[in-house]
Amino acid sequence: VQIIARYQELYSHALSRIASKTHTQIVDVRSNFLSRKDCASLMCRDGIHPNEKGHAFITEIFSKFASRVLMQVS
Repeated sequence: VQIIARYQELYSHALSRIASKTHTQIVDVRSNFLSRKDCASLMCRDGIHPNEKGHAFITEIFSKFASRVLMQVS
C-alpha cells in the first residue's frame, strides 16, 4: 500500500502540472481523501480502489465542485 500511495502521489502531481499548463480545472479527489482521518475506511483492502463509502464520498466531492462551478457561471 505504501508503494501504491507513492505512485498515486506522483500521478496526482503530474495531473496538477498538466491542468495548470492547460488552464484546466480539476477535481482534487486525492487531497479530499487524505484530509480525512478515516481515509482508510474509504478504501478497499488493495489500497487503490474506493469502497462503497469511498464512492459516496467521491460523489459528494464532485457535487460540491459542480455547485461551485455553476455558481461562477451564474
